[in-house]
Amino acid sequence: MKRILLLVLCVFFVAASDQAIAGGKSANQENPRQAGKSSIYFYDVESNDDNGYGRLVINTDKHTFTFIGQNFTPNRHFEIKVDTESEFQRIAVGHSTKTGNLHIQGEWESTLPEQGTVGISYCYPPAYGFILNELGGYVAHIKIAYSTDNGATWKLTDKQTGDISLFEQYWVEIEDLLDVDIPEGSSLVKMKMIVVGGADVTESEIYSYVHSSPPGYCYPFYDSHGPTWNASLELYNIQCTPYIGSGIWTIYPTY
Repeated sequence: MKRILLLVLCVFFVAASDQAIAGGKSANQENPRQAGKSSIYFYDVESNDDNGYGRLVINTDKHTFTFIGQNFTPNRHFEIKVDTESEFQRIAVGHSTKTGNLHIQGEWESTLPEQGTVGISYCYPPAYGFILNELGGYVAHIKIAYSTDNGATWKLTDKQTGDISLFEQYWVEIEDLLDVDIPEGSSLVKMKMIVVGGADVTESEIYSYVHSSPPGYCYPFYDSHGPTWNASLELYNIQCTPYIGSGIWTIYPTY
């Protein structure tokens, strides 16, 4: 009787020990890092203006961040912002691709945002003028499309530049083409390329008109492509200078 009792107790303790070991392995597999020990933080972000979405990843050890998104409006500037309750703090600015993908990365020096406070929306970079680098096989002119009601309606200037020929790089100030005075800061502008003998092209990218007291003088730089019957525009970059004639140029949004 004693031998049977001891055998039963032995089997019980062995089974209990195996269960504890198995439980320990499972816990280690499911929790490779203890809570709060990771230096990498993830934020799911959705656009306020279209169907775009993505994920912001912040690495506090390396002081870097990366945002990868999709389904955004093609060829538009977007800004990632944090709602701090008192204000919206801009984290970064990026430009979507022709297919609507958006990839932004850089250095991270701020405090970590709370979950649910990170958003992304359209951004309207400043424009003092435009640059057209004519790479198409046609003669072109520049006009300005402008809106004073936040993009609800658009008007087109009657004035236009002179002929812009193949391989010519043409700089124009927006004010020189405006038919009327429009408020700076609150007015939106776009560049329209008039193609002689072909279909005109209005760029989809929208800018904030800044003229008399800008933080810098910025010129969106466009390349024109294609034949007369299929002309197109492609944003190369946005060039900014602290003042005209300074000789110092940087690329937005670095400036």
